[in-house]
This record gives sequence, C-alpha cells and structure tokens, in this order.
Amino acid sequence: MTKLSQPPGGQSSTFDIEEDEFDEALGLLDNAIKREETPEEHRNSMRAWKWWIVTMCLVTIYSAILTSSENQQKRLITQNGNFQCPAIEKVPENVQGFEEVFSESYEEVSNSLTKNMTKFLEEFRTRAFDDWGETYEKAKAKKRDWKRKHYVPFLNNGSSIFESACGIGLNMYLTLEILSEEAGIENLTVYGNEYMDASTQKANAIFDEIPPAKSRKGQICTSDSTDLSYIPPNSFDLVFTGYLSPMLDPLHFGMEDIELNYDRYFKLCDAKESDWEEKKLSKIAQQRQQDWFGQWVAEMARIAKPGAPIILESISNPLCEERDEWGGVSKEWWKVVSTNNTYAWDVDPKSLEYGGDQIFDDRYHVFMKKKVADQIRE
Repeated sequence: MTKLSQPPGGQSSTFDIEEDEFDEALGLLDNAIKREETPEEHRNSMRAWKWWIVTMCLVTIYSAILTSSENQQKRLITQNGNFQCPAIEKVPENVQGFEEVFSESYEEVSNSLTKNMTKFLEEFRTRAFDDWGETYEKAKAKKRDWKRKHYVPFLNNGSSIFESACGIGLNMYLTLEILSEEAGIENLTVYGNEYMDASTQKANAIFDEIPPAKSRKGQICTSDSTDLSYIPPNSFDLVFTGYLSPMLDPLHFGMEDIELNYDRYFKLCDAKESDWEEKKLSKIAQQRQQDWFGQWVAEMARIAKPGAPIILESISNPLCEERDEWGGVSKEWWKVVSTNNTYAWDVDPKSLEYGGDQIFDDRYHVFMKKKVADQIRE
C-alpha cells in the first residue's frame, strides 16, 4: 500500500497539484469504492485526499467567480461613471511654487464666468472663454475641421469620451456639438478631470444643466492629470485634452514672481556654448519638461481602449524656441518617443498625425492611436 509523502495540510495556499499526485489520489478513491472493507490507514488517507480535492475545486470555482465579479465591476464602473473621484493630496508638479497665484486666478475667472448660471447658459456662445481670445462660436468654427477629421471616424452613438484637464467643460461641449452636427453622433457618455476644483464644479454644473447632443455625464473629477489611477485601464473610446499644461518651473528656481522666473530660463536659453553650466541646465530643464509631457500622455494612453485615438490639442513648442508660450515639446519629440515607447504609451507610431492650431498660430495638434493587443505583443 502506497503512502503519500506529504499530507494535504502540508500543501501551499496556491493549491498546486502535481499530475502524479493527482493520479495517485484518484487511484486511492477508486480503490476505496471497489473494496467493501478498507484498512483504517487507507481509509484515513482516502478521506484526507477526498476533502483536499473537494476544497481545491471549491477554491478554484470561488476564485473564478471573484475574478469575473471584479472584471464585471470594472466594466460597470466605467459604463456607469461611478468610479470614486480622488481627494487632491498634492499640487501638480507643473504649477508647484505658483499654486496660489493660479488657484486664485482660475477661481476668479471661473466664478466670474458662471456666477449667474442662468445668465451664463443664455450667453456663453457669444462670450470668450478659456484664454481662446475668441467667442465660443468662433472657437468652435476654428476647431471644426480638426475634430471632424480626427474625432468623427472613431466614435459612434453611445461611445465614451474622456477629456484630460477639461477646464469648465467648454471644449468638450463644442466637441459634442460638432460630432452631432457633422455625423449625427449623439448619446455619448462624457468624462473628464481638472485640477482646479472651481472649474470642475462649473463643468459638472454645465453638463448637469444643459448636456449637448443628448449626452450623458459620467464623472468629472478634480484630479491631477498625471495620476488618473482611480480610473480603470482601457476604459474609453477616445481620450483627448484641449491643452497640456507645461511645467512652469522645471528646475525649481522658486522665484515668487513668475515673470522673473521665466527671465531666468530665458537667460539659460541665451547662454553661449562656452557657458557649459548654463547650457547644461537648459537641457535638463527641457528634459524635465518632456518627462512631464510623457507622464501626462501615459495616463491618457492607459485609460484609452486598445485602438482608440489619443488626441492632444494646442501643444506648445519648447520655451527656447517660442518665448511667448509657457514651454512645451517639439513635433519631432512625439515621433521619437512613440517609436521607442519611451514612456510606455503603447501607441502606434505610424498613426501619428499633426495639425495646425487655428486659434494659436504657434501651437499644433497631435493625433495618435493606442495599439491593439496584437501590436502590443509584437
């Protein structure tokens, strides 16, 4: 009679079974059924293995149920817009040192625009917003061609769409109107995030009061665009941003006056080749700016579904190339980092397209698509 070298209680919590051990257990059970009288030792061993196998089966079934339940919950979270918005625990790195200035400025502008919501809803189409320098209707007209070409082909009735750094929601609003007007695409579920809580509140109020094109508001959260970890991956049919805010002080000079702070960076840009320390600092500043963009886009790509468009509007060039802006990245940078997958975006470099910004002449738009599963495995 064969005895098992290790009793069931000695197995690991993963319940892995070697094939020969499993066959031996089945053999013992089979012998027990055939025999009218079983030796006590054999009977005890049989009972132990029987309950072990039953336990493992139950654990396997329970684990499968839990996995299915978790996946279903993730789907429901995205479909129903019920994911929990996070608490803001830190200031985004791009505005560190100037958070009070920007918080007060954004809150003042946001409140002045929507202080009287009824009046705002009646007049917003003829007023200028979001530093466009244009009225809503003029901005919409200038954005129409880009959105018709790069949004319409990838969305259908009932799709889900997410805007990173959505402000008070007007870029999303005109996007939904253009989709409806150009292709009859409606009933979209809209999501977004914005760092400034005052703007987030206004965006939620606008979409609660007058959602365009029969759209449904999912969730618009106050959060850092470089940390959307509260949102499940592969969630949205299209992810975009109307403006990727650059780092204001990548070297952390910490000057309280933002103009003096930028003067310091301009001096680095103007440094002669012999001033190697200044030239090195300028390169480090630009690299940190690029890493910031890379981190931001990585979160957008993570929450986009495989094959979904990831769209960046109104991108600025590097500070040393365009001093009327806050800083940015070159068009060539997108090609290099998408090809090398530097920031794990998992986008298809061949899908990369650029477009001119019709509102800001010195800025540009970027379009790219997340790889599908087969492309990611290659």
